[in-house]
Amino acid sequence: MLLLHLHWLTPTDAQAHGRVFLWAETATADQPSRDRRKKSSQPHPFAASAKDLRHSLSQLLPSLGKKIATESLTLWLPTNQFGPVPSPGLPHSWEQDNKPLQLLPWSMPGLSLTSEATWQLLLHLHQHPLPMQVRLGVDSQYWQTTFAFVLELLARQLYRPTLVQQGPLAQFEARWQPVVDGDSEAERMARLALGMPPVCRAEAADPAETLPPRAILESFVNHMLDTAVRDWATRQELYLPTDNDPASAWLRALFATDPTVKNASAGQLQHFASSFRAWERALTVAGDKFYRVALRLEAPAQQKHKQSKKGEAAWQLHYLLQARDEASLVVPAGEVWKTKGSVLQTLDRHFDRPQERLLTGLGYAARFFKPIERSLQQRNPTQVALTTAEAYAFLRQCAPQLQRAGFGLLTPPWWNKPGTRLGMRLRLSKQGSSGGGTAVSSGHLTLDNLVQYKWELALGDTKLNRDEFDALVALKSPLVQIRGQWVQLDPEQIEAAIRFWEEQELEGTISLQEAAKLGLTGQSKTETGLPFEGVELDDWLQSWLNRLQGDEKVEVLPPPNGLQATLRPYQQYGYSWLHFARRWGMGVILADDMGLGKTIQTLTLTQQLKEEMGTLPAPILLICPTSVVTNWEQEKEKFTPHLRTLLHQGSDRLQGDALREAAQASDLVLT
Repeated sequence: MLLLHLHWLTPTDAQAHGRVFLWAETATADQPSRDRRKKSSQPHPFAASAKDLRHSLSQLLPSLGKKIATESLTLWLPTNQFGPVPSPGLPHSWEQDNKPLQLLPWSMPGLSLTSEATWQLLLHLHQHPLPMQVRLGVDSQYWQTTFAFVLELLARQLYRPTLVQQGPLAQFEARWQPVVDGDSEAERMARLALGMPPVCRAEAADPAETLPPRAILESFVNHMLDTAVRDWATRQELYLPTDNDPASAWLRALFATDPTVKNASAGQLQHFASSFRAWERALTVAGDKFYRVALRLEAPAQQKHKQSKKGEAAWQLHYLLQARDEASLVVPAGEVWKTKGSVLQTLDRHFDRPQERLLTGLGYAARFFKPIERSLQQRNPTQVALTTAEAYAFLRQCAPQLQRAGFGLLTPPWWNKPGTRLGMRLRLSKQGSSGGGTAVSSGHLTLDNLVQYKWELALGDTKLNRDEFDALVALKSPLVQIRGQWVQLDPEQIEAAIRFWEEQELEGTISLQEAAKLGLTGQSKTETGLPFEGVELDDWLQSWLNRLQGDEKVEVLPPPNGLQATLRPYQQYGYSWLHFARRWGMGVILADDMGLGKTIQTLTLTQQLKEEMGTLPAPILLICPTSVVTNWEQEKEKFTPHLRTLLHQGSDRLQGDALREAAQASDLVLT
């Protein structure tokens, strides 16, 4: 068996490109050992040979062919007195010790894969199961997880073209880079960097001077995404410009196998690079990959009742800087303006040019939201006071635009949450009761019972009648406060609520079965343009549903006297559960695996019902595949011979009155 390792080789030279080193551990070797006198790198004792590795890889993915080269690599690995510690997942019987481990260098043979070959291999691993004799090490599993993140970025088109200068000779490359400035993408990158296994950083001249996880991760993600876009481009018929100007050369290089920008002079490229950087700054006006400008809106109830110019309690829009990888880490604008120099350092974070970044971001945001301009008249703006109408316009219209542009948005916790907008609620109660009802009795309940329903309009937790609704509309405010809770009341909701009053059948009756569906799922298909806030049940219905969902435990019944078999414990419970569900008039699914006794459980229930009632009120109809009808008849004769059975199948099956008479004389009709 091989335990496969993928090690990403991050390029340290500007001219080099990243690649993967593939090596494997095997348990077929002898007990490992190490010459303790030597501190230099020694051969890894149970690393698979490059020949064996190439053979296994050719079976796994024959198309790689000549895209792989033999190579050796030295990694710093945990070592005990016998040698390198085997990776988790490698089966072996070697002796181990409990003494402290130390990091020592080990060299192993392996294969070098280009970015293109790495892409093909990881894509294959993503789509196909591994052969039985191959497993993945923790490093391979990590890069496979990261590769899935790259695929997600590609699927969501979160990437953009860029221009990179490589080396002192002003050589430029056209590259594709991921866009990870959204909240979820930045958080995912941070978690991936935090979760990187130490073995992914094991290549270094000195183990104390390895590259940081974030740098290795970004190198892998950048190379894989760039490789994927180029791989797609080489299989398309693209119509690219043929001119020799820098922009055309850059476009051609974006879709070529070689990313080098060619056929343009050094001076032209430098001028083009300057224009390109200006374009990039416009794309990253909210911040860089480490931090961004953020805006936090606070409702009046959270403040000391500051007043706007119109006399109403003012909303406050605060300005901040926010770390991309940890949304809770924010720096108020007041601290930014106190910064001396070009770097703000706080909580182990470095914010470069924070004042310039904050002013640039606020200037851009003011294009979308004019009230911000009022604060920019100040020398060091920290916030702006808003009216309720302005606060609603910010939340509804401006905030989504700024979020798409990369800004951080910290809105009140109730915004866009369930229960903060007009909605409809359904009240169900026992027919004939005033709403309170009593706990359900154990009498004859069927799904034919009728239940009263009543639709109600609600705003948050508050029920509204028509007069209360009209009074709120008269306030002409899109945000209103009810019992200390801010809720939305926008024009679309008001129109939907008016239609609700005028068009909805507000009261009536439904079957108990329909009520059960509504009560259990909390969903309604009624289309009113208003969100459905849920179902409220009276005590009678709530008790009924509670008993169905477990308040009343299933009583394990003894087998009926006429059963000529010994039930297994789970079969006895299954038969008892069938009896419990039938008593409530509910249909059931018996989902035991094949061969575990669904037939005998059903026959046991039928026999028990016949003994309980004296005689069945009507024959039970059983429909099954033709191939098992005979099996049912045989098991009926074996386990419940007192049940009368009619087989209704074949060309000579009974019809009309003859069928009716034969069925009435039977307990079970099989067809």
